[in-house]
Amino acid sequence: MNVIVVSFYLWLWRSAGLVHWIIYPVTLILIVEAGGHLVEWNKVRTLRRLSTSKLFANIQSETEALERMFQYEKLLYLPLPLGLIAGTIWGLAKGLDPKESIHICVQLIFWGASLALLVFLVISFVRMADPLLDDRELPLPGGTSGRAGRKKFRLKASATTHEARKVLDLTMMVVDLRKVYLFDSSHSVILLVACAAIALGWGAENKILLLLVFVMATFVFNHLPYIIGQSRLHENVLKPYEGLQRAEINAKLKEHAPYFPKWEFLAVMLTSSPAGGAVYFLLEHTVNRVLGG
Repeated sequence: MNVIVVSFYLWLWRSAGLVHWIIYPVTLILIVEAGGHLVEWNKVRTLRRLSTSKLFANIQSETEALERMFQYEKLLYLPLPLGLIAGTIWGLAKGLDPKESIHICVQLIFWGASLALLVFLVISFVRMADPLLDDRELPLPGGTSGRAGRKKFRLKASATTHEARKVLDLTMMVVDLRKVYLFDSSHSVILLVACAAIALGWGAENKILLLLVFVMATFVFNHLPYIIGQSRLHENVLKPYEGLQRAEINAKLKEHAPYFPKWEFLAVMLTSSPAGGAVYFLLEHTVNRVLGG
């Protein structure tokens, strides 16, 4: 991608401003690639571990949906060439000099990237807020199956049996799957805030506003859908139970599959926040150099 961008620049403007311009696409793509590879590594590691379980068949459709979403997220690279081409065409049509054309390209790329990230964050919100486990896929007490013709395992009446443990194991597998969405959306939030801030021209004097926006976006797109999804998951798991059985299963769910992503929240706030700031200021510095600001 970097080679294509630089080659396109040389074809139009030769070497004028190339030193400053090359820093921009290289920095942006490396930041996206680095974070993307970490998220992909976490996804592959999690799915590989889950696939070794005998219960994997119960969530296989959800893992396939996750894989499809990750495939579609490759479209996040489109704003870079599209913004470059559109800005260049506009600059040539208006007779602008290379510096002004670059400014338009940069703005189009960041606005396009922000829009694409927002779309995928909405998709991730919907997926993360889903229970990711249909109650018809869960076994019912007494050895009956919730869906005709699909008996994956049976559950006896007692909530302390070995079969009941399978229900909790399946629930934990779903939690691990939801965390993959959580990490992916955390990466997208960082990039969204960074790209939108630069597109809006927020500088160093907007640090507090930037931090507030980042915290709000983290809650709205990361933690809120996670809480909703976990709540719906608990409802599906507890639906067949009553009385003491329900209390026992509910206690185990709250202990091992809580509504709120405790450790993930700390990780996002302690690592993503500085990372988001670093991404923002690095890109801001790069863009200022490109535009001679």
